[in-house]
Amino acid sequence: MKMLRWPTESEQHKYMRMRKSQNIQKCRNSKAEAWMMEKLLRMCFTWTRQATWGYRLFDFWNHDLGCAVEVDGPEHDAGYDLYRDEYNFRRSGIMVLRVPNFSESDAKHALDLIDRLSNWSARRSHLGLDRRTKKARRELSSMIFNSSLLLAYIENVLSEELPWDDWREKQMAASSSMRQQTLF
Repeated sequence: MKMLRWPTESEQHKYMRMRKSQNIQKCRNSKAEAWMMEKLLRMCFTWTRQATWGYRLFDFWNHDLGCAVEVDGPEHDAGYDLYRDEYNFRRSGIMVLRVPNFSESDAKHALDLIDRLSNWSARRSHLGLDRRTKKARRELSSMIFNSSLLLAYIENVLSEELPWDDWREKQMAASSSMRQQTLF
């Protein structure tokens, strides 16, 4: 998985602040974001609009859950968005939930998932991202999967089938068997 950039210089931070300001101006007129904000405010969590994470700007962000909600119109590149969401999940444990504009069923699904999420620090711990060494992070971000790790995690949260340690072991085993198949 290719590394995504992180702002490290003052010029880059200035650029992200400018982009955030532009997005805040745009979202004030966005009926789709107002629609989703109304739904999120009914929950017992605090949401920040247009939050910055590296070079990402999330429509809605909750720090305690480590969860971002993106309200997507037709202009979004689904493949690129999936790649960035997967990267953020593997490196930081951040859940990015995408809801198409005014899609009641997708919004209900996202809100149901938010209700079932553990807090961010617990998720990072279960994924092995809380260690002082970078070994676990490298393992997780370099795993080879037939499907998305993020999607597998969401399915596990919704079904609540496996305890976290069993789920991680199952994913690690699947990754190593895939890695062996690609070597031969």
